[in-house]
Amino acid sequence: MGAYTAAGSELSLQCFLEHCAIERVALPQVVGTHMRFLPASAPKRRHHLGFEEPYGRRPWAIWSMSVILVPLLGFDAAGNRMGQGGGHYDRALARLRPRRPWLLGIAHDVQELEHVPTQTWDIPLDGIITPTRTILIQGT
Repeated sequence: MGAYTAAGSELSLQCFLEHCAIERVALPQVVGTHMRFLPASAPKRRHHLGFEEPYGRRPWAIWSMSVILVPLLGFDAAGNRMGQGGGHYDRALARLRPRRPWLLGIAHDVQELEHVPTQTWDIPLDGIITPTRTILIQGT
């Protein structure tokens, strides 16, 4: 499973991660414009974007993960998301179409928008989990 360490107003997964079998969780590492996932048990350092990232270990193949929990700044009912603007998740997952992990956005309820503008390279979420709801997206 892929997860993340929160930056800024992103919903934190810290409590969730403390209860996971850590050897089965990977966290993103951003190198330039590329993102890869390394074991959550790897040493961490602070990335200039504000989140803690693992380093020093061999990355996991993204296609080997069944689920990736994705941070976001906004989402809509169609599964479109607004992230930090770097396009890291979209680039990392683009080469896996049509087979890719199930993408679950993690959000505050107030981050739901009527419509999120999209580009052709944007990859929609399969669902969104908020503190009060789980939204499954039809047709993804």
